[in-house]
Amino acid sequence: MAQQYIFQMQGLTKTFPGANKPVLNNIHLQFLPDAKIAVDKWHLVALANTVVTEVRQRVTRERYGRRGTTAEKVWVNRHLLLTGYEHLSAKQRARLKATFAGEDPTNEIGAAWGVKERLRLLLAESEEHRIRHRLYEFYRDAARADMPETTRLATTIETWWPAIHVALTMDVTGWFSANQRTGPGMVSVGTNAELRNGRKTSGYSSPLDLCTVTTRTRASSLSSR
Repeated sequence: MAQQYIFQMQGLTKTFPGANKPVLNNIHLQFLPDAKIAVDKWHLVALANTVVTEVRQRVTRERYGRRGTTAEKVWVNRHLLLTGYEHLSAKQRARLKATFAGEDPTNEIGAAWGVKERLRLLLAESEEHRIRHRLYEFYRDAARADMPETTRLATTIETWWPAIHVALTMDVTGWFSANQRTGPGMVSVGTNAELRNGRKTSGYSSPLDLCTVTTRTRASSLSSR
């Protein structure tokens, strides 16, 4: 007997005010039993990087009354803030340390960067006891940072934790977009544009911002018709 779909989505179209074309256009999805919701870890890191950028920009405006320029090391080295610490060379790490010491008097930029790195460490884990430990460290540092930006990120992680946990603990590969027809694996329904809109309007919690679908059997009938 053929399996019955537990969820169907027909003709989904999603647009935002001012957009030139729909972000999602006439999408059809069908999910089989045992499908689980997971979050694309790449998007979570992108959100954390956005937090670091927002804090850097806010601190610069509060300190200088303007946007950052080449006169500030924190602007010149802004890309180092968004690079995983383990990927930085010794020289780049020294530049980053000097930037924090010289141009972050309130330690807000450094705190936001630390929260971002804590989240990256969490997302690299797959064992339950390591996940719990890293999650505690992330929430602890987000609470210590005590900034609207980091608090919002922590709230997003809390809201999406069941789906994040699936992404960390299930051995699933094959991330792809909702506009592709694919085989077994994970279906990513969220898009960068949706993430940006969710950040502005609902604190990263729009239902399609981070949604992915995974099943141990297969994702079926995914198409943009």
